[in-house]
Amino acid sequence: MSVAYQSLESATFLDLNSYGLADASLFTQLAATPSTDRAAVAAILATAFYGGAGPVSLTATDAGPSAHITVALTVDRASDPTSLLASDWATRQSQLADTSAVWATYGSDPATYAGVTASVQQLTSAAVLGATEDGTGYISTAASRTIWLSLDATQFAALFNTSLLQISSGGSELMYAWAGNLSLPSSIAGEVSGIWIDQSAYPTDPVAQYSGAVTLIAGAQGAGNGNSGGTTATNGVLPSAIAAAYNFPLAGSSVPTATIGLVEAGVSATLEQYLDAYRVAQGLAPYQSGQFTVLAGSAQTSNADPSETTLDVSILASAAPNSAQALYIYNGHTTFSAYQAAIFSNVNNTAVLSSSFTDYMSPSPNSPFASAYNDLFVDAALGNLTVTLSSGDGGSQSEYATGSPLTRFSHSVPTAIIVGGTSLSSLQTAQGDVTLTDSTQLYQNAMANDPATLFQLTASGLTALPQNLSTDTFSIFVESVWNTYVVGTSSSGAINMNPSYLANKAGTGGLSSSGVVPDYQSAFDISLDSLGTDLTSRGVPDVSILAGGNTKYEVLNSAYAGAGSGTPLTVGSGGTSAASPLWAVLTAQIDTIFADQGLPNLGYYNDLLYIAAAIAPGAFNDVTIGNNTSTFYYYAAGSGANGTNASYVVMADGSPIVPTGQGYSAVAGYDLATGLGSPNGLLLARALTAIAHTQMDQARPDVVNARDEVTALSGASQSLLVQATGALGAYALDVGGHVHAGTGDAAALAWTSRLAEQALQSDFDPALVRLLDGASQATPGTVHVAEGEAITSSVAGISLGLYQEALTTSYGFVSFGGQSEGVTLARPVAVAEMADAADDAAIVRLRQNGADSTSVMFYKVDDLSGTISGVAPGDPLYAQLAALRAYQADGGGTQIESPGYGNYAEAHLTGVHQGDIIAMALTNGGHTYWAFAQANEQVDANPVTHLWSYGLNTFGWEDVYGGGDRDYNDLLVQLDFTSLSGHGLIA
Repeated sequence: MSVAYQSLESATFLDLNSYGLADASLFTQLAATPSTDRAAVAAILATAFYGGAGPVSLTATDAGPSAHITVALTVDRASDPTSLLASDWATRQSQLADTSAVWATYGSDPATYAGVTASVQQLTSAAVLGATEDGTGYISTAASRTIWLSLDATQFAALFNTSLLQISSGGSELMYAWAGNLSLPSSIAGEVSGIWIDQSAYPTDPVAQYSGAVTLIAGAQGAGNGNSGGTTATNGVLPSAIAAAYNFPLAGSSVPTATIGLVEAGVSATLEQYLDAYRVAQGLAPYQSGQFTVLAGSAQTSNADPSETTLDVSILASAAPNSAQALYIYNGHTTFSAYQAAIFSNVNNTAVLSSSFTDYMSPSPNSPFASAYNDLFVDAALGNLTVTLSSGDGGSQSEYATGSPLTRFSHSVPTAIIVGGTSLSSLQTAQGDVTLTDSTQLYQNAMANDPATLFQLTASGLTALPQNLSTDTFSIFVESVWNTYVVGTSSSGAINMNPSYLANKAGTGGLSSSGVVPDYQSAFDISLDSLGTDLTSRGVPDVSILAGGNTKYEVLNSAYAGAGSGTPLTVGSGGTSAASPLWAVLTAQIDTIFADQGLPNLGYYNDLLYIAAAIAPGAFNDVTIGNNTSTFYYYAAGSGANGTNASYVVMADGSPIVPTGQGYSAVAGYDLATGLGSPNGLLLARALTAIAHTQMDQARPDVVNARDEVTALSGASQSLLVQATGALGAYALDVGGHVHAGTGDAAALAWTSRLAEQALQSDFDPALVRLLDGASQATPGTVHVAEGEAITSSVAGISLGLYQEALTTSYGFVSFGGQSEGVTLARPVAVAEMADAADDAAIVRLRQNGADSTSVMFYKVDDLSGTISGVAPGDPLYAQLAALRAYQADGGGTQIESPGYGNYAEAHLTGVHQGDIIAMALTNGGHTYWAFAQANEQVDANPVTHLWSYGLNTFGWEDVYGGGDRDYNDLLVQLDFTSLSGHGLIA
């Protein structure tokens, strides 16, 4: 029977594995090479795979009769989920609740799937793997859209119209390959969207993509990684203690948390036994029956990577002791089958899946291989499964010696959370780190209570004056990028590295090869200034958490698991392979909190993370120290950056390399070294629940709607605070043709939203609050805007663009400008977005940073302009009406007293209902200050604005008549409408 074939675009063997690693001309050559020209194929692959070290001799022959290669065809979806995944989280959740409907809609059409399967079987006579419960670990169903096949050379040629070639070197078989582009029968080519080849073959010596060179400075290459003694604990710090240091919301709790899955290469039969010993040694109970399960493929194996496996499972065993954990074992050469098993054979109701194993191939973005792989993680999102992936341990070069910054394709997919790595230094380890003492004086400055240093450290998670830090428990002094590379000089004067770039000792970060920026990152308005480059593709990582450096994880010793009690039970370990499961633990805890509040699992929640960072930056510790720079290419005499005189570095294994200095530094805000930063788990949980409930049942109009990049249309008739941040200088705010002028002249240490939100934690050190008192904000103002009125802002006649408007407008504020300086318009009121219609209480959090004794009253108003029964703020009757509308605190009375200079307090407001618009009034002695400036005293004929918005329902008061020192932290106030819901797990 004659079969007509259709050639596929970007379907060469190099399109599977070599994008960005081999010269583009080789792709063109291979696409044009017939399968009969074996020598040409071998030469092309030798150059592509080993070009960095000079072409290696390869041979290409027809694959023999015993050859088998496992491939997957992915069939087109019945419907395209792109618009669903681009919608907000609540919309997605409403559509994903009915699992059977999801796969009927977004799986393949059953008739189409059956037709493609029948055509493939008729053509190849190959059995379909995983079509039944055959124990193979593969899944071939219409829902998964996948047809798994194990093909010999004849069947491969019948399906793809090209010969399967065996590539060898010196008689040693290396891999299977093919010439030209793959083809498919024309009858099914239009119904197959992707192809996956289950073979790990990739360039080991890619061609250098960059010719520059830099001279490395002797010493530790990453600040905050230089304590030669490591952590104070012999084997590191227990994962449970690390989770507590990051303020995980359920750390130390007995509350059962959601099931977490791990992708692993295999496990030993005795692993659970040794994990129980590890748990018991830290005071935990052994696993209960069914709490630790191994799924997918052969049940247990001795052919695992024990150090990787014991690291992963130890993180969960210690930091998520009340979670069930399920291990998904991948059978082939890549992790594809394990991910698919977690998505479609979810017998353990896995909520979160973590993987630290890398698929090393680099597919072309427009290839059928990239399509199949990315679609797999789209399936995870459709299955409401959260996937966390380690960013990798190869620094900015991601283990590819090209000299240019790269990321792993397999760990930069857009629908997974990519987790980078940091180094944590306690006060004790910082003291012994020369990068924090001798070169930067950071430790000494912090111990001397230098305000600028402490301001920086609080942004990265410090919660107490250094001299007040507890030495009884592990706590964060400073956090930096994980980068442990060290440059030294040998006795002969040669520059060397140990550990070296080949040791994989830095968190990976950079731009993916996709060429597409995800919606959640484009909405975050990541700036050129913060990255040092344009965001032209998906940025990696999204978030970060401890990987290594000055602190290691104390985990089960893999040698103990293999040999028994003759070796130490635990060992210090780390890497982003520890960071990813720890973020999975945090996600499982928040899933549990969501369930307690009547919400579905988080599932795919990348967008919620970026919203949280925009509206509640205190949910993240902002890492601003260090870099992931580690790019290089191999040195060959006469071919270095400066010809034969190129200087080079000798790495620990003796390899001479040329460092190129390409990479990324940590800066304020998002960066390509640590993403959004590391978590403050409790504050992140509170922010995410608030966002989720708002999206589920929003009770307020947006502040503005964007008309274009610089013009906003007011979403309501409302009063708005006008706040200039940074050293903006003179600015103009145009509201419906009326121009308001102001000056942005905030002091360098003026309080930020992040600091205000962090200070509203009960354990934040009052002494640290007091030390950072007094830095002035720019003088704020208040404007009234009619619904639909146009608003713009400019400096020196140049328009300021809207900044993160799509992320913040539903949560009470919107900004013009950028991260470091701009103009923010914020509502002076909070709108109650309750977690449950039956709830009638809200939490009030207070932190006093003024010396005067004050009190605050909360009252209900009728609209966003603050009127009560038609009476506007400033009217003689207004104070009387506000008192009649005042909410009672749980202790009785309507005035909540400030807790004392530097101190923290909480109260509950009763009688709060969904949609209530809540305003405030502050009383200091004989003066009362209102959130609405028109009700306050005037200076130079202008009413004084006494209130500042610090983000999600968080405000700061200036308590001095006439405006005082304008620090707007005399009393910090936060309203929380969701944390009391359910059992109040995060209240």
